[in-house]
Amino acid sequence: ISRNLEDLEVMVHLHRGEDLSEIEADWQTVWLGEAARGTVSISLDGGYRASAQWETDSLVDVIQHIQHLGKPVQGRLQVDVRLSGDSESLQGEGLLTITEGKIGNTAFSGKATVALRDRELEVKSLVLEEAGGGVVTGVGTILWEDPSHPVLDLAGKVSEVAYSSGPLAGRVSGDIFLAGSWPQPLLKGRLSLEQGSFEL
Repeated sequence: ISRNLEDLEVMVHLHRGEDLSEIEADWQTVWLGEAARGTVSISLDGGYRASAQWETDSLVDVIQHIQHLGKPVQGRLQVDVRLSGDSESLQGEGLLTITEGKIGNTAFSGKATVALRDRELEVKSLVLEEAGGGVVTGVGTILWEDPSHPVLDLAGKVSEVAYSSGPLAGRVSGDIFLAGSWPQPLLKGRLSLEQGSFEL
């Protein structure tokens, strides 16, 4: 079976599951030039289980689909998700991993663990590690009542992340909060500059 959705083509292979009351399917598609694949199991009562794996070498393409950044972004993104439930009650969990990441001249890696409960996505753990030793961690929730304008409520801690703007340079630490409707949530917090320098 082949199903087209604008420029997205999904190949599906149906087969009988180990449980005779279920139908299983293996699927494969291409998004942003990279292959995605997974499985789906549908029971006669309408419940289902699904899994998906996707990996891309072009992190910049993913970022540009969300929001344009002023600095160039590079890196490899790997996504692994598991979903279950039905149309009225969807649950799932996922792991997102960034390797070989780079924003401007700053190299970093990252990992996020998330859980989905109906229309609420819980960010259980977010860790971004700068190659120079700085770390950003975060937790919080994202509500998907309106998929085009998700509502963010995230809190994070910044620890000795490199900062450079004009003549001012150093490392920043403190607390940050990101709240409100995407694509214009409010970012606020209190940061302190450590090991600072100012060139005249």
